[in-house]
Amino acid sequence: MVNLWIKLKKEDKILADAVESIEKINSRNLHNVLADFAEKFDITTPILLSSHIDALVNFNRTVLLPRDFIDIGDFTCLEIERILN
Repeated sequence: MVNLWIKLKKEDKILADAVESIEKINSRNLHNVLADFAEKFDITTPILLSSHIDALVNFNRTVLLPRDFIDIGDFTCLEIERILN
């Protein structure tokens, strides 16, 4: 089980955040978690690239910028951080 802290930020201020659990880090699980987060906080679901998944696996953190979203919202980034036990 992997715990992820998902943060929607504007500059250095956290606008919304959530902690979610997934079985393992892969594109399907990550997409499902981000779709739920996006629906909950009324933003579009971001487009996940293999580089995002690789960064999360290798560095326990990835950042999605407004260019990774179809509709640009009022935020500067969406950060996903793996919570290490």
